[in-house]
Amino acid sequence: ARGASPLNAWGRTRPLHNGHCNGCGIALVPGTNSGYNATPDGHDYVCDGCRRQRERRRSARLRGEMIAAYGGQCVCCGESSPEFLTIDHIHGDGARDRVAKKANGGWCFYSRLKSLGWPKNDYRLLCMNCNWSRGRWGICPHTGQLAEALIGAA
Repeated sequence: ARGASPLNAWGRTRPLHNGHCNGCGIALVPGTNSGYNATPDGHDYVCDGCRRQRERRRSARLRGEMIAAYGGQCVCCGESSPEFLTIDHIHGDGARDRVAKKANGGWCFYSRLKSLGWPKNDYRLLCMNCNWSRGRWGICPHTGQLAEALIGAA
């Protein structure tokens, strides 16, 4: 008899743990859709599917904060569609940074940037095309120098 939770992560009142997911209500069967304990007091049990949905929403919110914090558009070409935007390591040290921090990207990386106050000296927002081109060729195609560099290299 644990009583009822005021509101779970989905804004619904449900028993704290009655053998069912607090998100969708399916029965939690050990070994198949394991319950997930997410709150500090240990009473928010959800199935794996609901946990993944919650993590996707959290990641999307954090990514949105990151995009806003870095100006909302590619600093090179002005692309502003969030699907195309990514963080760039200004000094070209992304691989070294990932190894040192033991993090590849995604919400862990965004959380670290947020905890640092969204640092602008080492990171900037680029679209994937500009980021890839700078990483591969050292030049962005929007500068007009890439074609010259490629023709000169041939």
